[in-house]
Amino acid sequence: MNMRTLILISFVLPLTLTRVNGQDPHFSQYQNLPLYLNPAHTGNGIQHVRAVMAYRNQWASISSPFTTQAFMLDKAVGRFGFGLSALHNGAGSAGFNETFLNGNLAYHIPVSKYAKLSAGIQAGMFNKSINLSNLTFDSQYIEDVGFNADLPNGEILSNTSITRPDLGFGFMYQRGFSNPSLKLKPYAGVSFLHINQPKETFITEKNTLPIRQTYQLGVRIMLNEKTELKPSSVVMIQDHHHEVFTGALLNYLLPNLNKLQFGLMLRNNDAVIAYAGYQISQLFIGTSYDVNYSSLKRATGGKGGFEITLSYIPKRKIYKAEEQPKTRKTNKTVKPEKVVKADLQHNMKLLSNPSHPMQIALRTNQQVAQIHQPVPKIEPTSVIVTAKPELRTEKEINTSVPAATKTQQPEVVTNNPVSQANDQLNTSHPEHHTTSSTKPKQAVDTDGDGIADDQDDCPFIKGPEATRGCPDSDGDSLIDMKDKCPFEAGPAENYGCPIKVPTLDKSKIIKQFRNIEFETGKAIVRTPDIYDIIEHAIDVMYQYPASSIILSGHTDSEGDALHNMRLSEARVNTVRRYLIGQGINEKRIKTVYYGETMPLMDNSTDYGKARNRRVEINIFR
Repeated sequence: MNMRTLILISFVLPLTLTRVNGQDPHFSQYQNLPLYLNPAHTGNGIQHVRAVMAYRNQWASISSPFTTQAFMLDKAVGRFGFGLSALHNGAGSAGFNETFLNGNLAYHIPVSKYAKLSAGIQAGMFNKSINLSNLTFDSQYIEDVGFNADLPNGEILSNTSITRPDLGFGFMYQRGFSNPSLKLKPYAGVSFLHINQPKETFITEKNTLPIRQTYQLGVRIMLNEKTELKPSSVVMIQDHHHEVFTGALLNYLLPNLNKLQFGLMLRNNDAVIAYAGYQISQLFIGTSYDVNYSSLKRATGGKGGFEITLSYIPKRKIYKAEEQPKTRKTNKTVKPEKVVKADLQHNMKLLSNPSHPMQIALRTNQQVAQIHQPVPKIEPTSVIVTAKPELRTEKEINTSVPAATKTQQPEVVTNNPVSQANDQLNTSHPEHHTTSSTKPKQAVDTDGDGIADDQDDCPFIKGPEATRGCPDSDGDSLIDMKDKCPFEAGPAENYGCPIKVPTLDKSKIIKQFRNIEFETGKAIVRTPDIYDIIEHAIDVMYQYPASSIILSGHTDSEGDALHNMRLSEARVNTVRRYLIGQGINEKRIKTVYYGETMPLMDNSTDYGKARNRRVEINIFR
């Protein structure tokens, strides 16, 4: 046995063979082992399940380094959190071992608009054991002869292994974790473990495991949309021993939604800790190394402790929806979002141009009908309705409809090129063909709001006649597409937003949440922390029983307008089904679909399109 081993064992034996009370093992990555700090962390900050494994190797320069292994599992079920944890600590060649097995239960409740309070309890058992055959004692040394392992060690122990119950509890407060608009998101926690102070000694019955008090304080600072700074501090007090752990982490979100993490921490009078972590989808790996600067560095040869954690946080797969929403039967198939180049808005702008060939043909056709009574007048709706649902491009229109000019003579109706163009347009699309030459074509109302498409400024979105078929959710006479506050009535000069006077909070909006984003062309959720958003919304709905929730669906500009309108409806229904499944009465859920008409950002970039493929959540009184 070398000098380093003797020195280190001298720190271990007093914890087991004398009245000095023992201590719990420590870690360097407390941020990745929240259940070890406080049972109130159970089920907090996760959508579904979290599994964490940890390994720590300390004082590797000795023949049998001190090692610690841990496994922790917790699950979120509504406001409850359930967890299990197992920890084993082996102390060098002395054969000293500690094993902790615990179950956790926590409850999380909103206490204000953005804040949440959590409480948790812990119950389990711990076991301690020692192997005296691995140690040497003074009584086994004979002068002028040396060490003799066959001699008795002189120690009388009633047990070399003990098992005792273990209890603890803790509280946690955090603010703004699910609200991206807040730049500062503080949190604080306190826990008390081993509150039953179980007996732990192998010799005297009076020695107990002291209560471990843990105080945690920190803040998340959003530097920008992708970068977050997390300074924090952890203070542990156990009997007359204490540990102060301070530092800061920097999170950086990569374009592929993976995450980089760097940090530097300090453990008082012990070590400086360098940390790095990387997230790959739902798997996160963290590594750290302790650079020891305490008086023990002489015994450890300057070698510190290496620690690695592996976290797996899967997402709950509940959003199962049709990848392509149902569309009405036509002879033309719905093209993928990135293939379709012409949309309805583009075509309508072209058709509204007085010099466009279609408009010239329309005016000429009306003149022909007025001069020659035997020829039935062709209403404008028959031409516009034919062009609109088919979403034809400008090139297609120009090649299928001859351009009418001012030199055309309408004397011979049967040879009129405009009439031939209309006949060609109608016969090329059988589902819109007029079978009677004397009866005007019936007007089409695609969105079913009672306003014909040719009179409807929003033919694919239901709206009242007062706003020409466009939605006006707050009834302030400004349509939602031009209203910066579509769910709060306000004057047009203030862009549809209410002019707020500093008074008590009388706003109808209780809570606005971060948007839920979707995969391109699908009703499948893309937002990684979806449950932090939607579970918080459910909590608020329960907190305000008289409230209602509005879900508004949106898409990017890829694809045609009718397809996007139905896609936005499918995305809203995905979120709606989950809310109903969690006990929210469907009468409290209102839905509205905007398709591509209300983008948040420019659709010319992939980043902007990703932000526009969304469902917005607003809760009202």
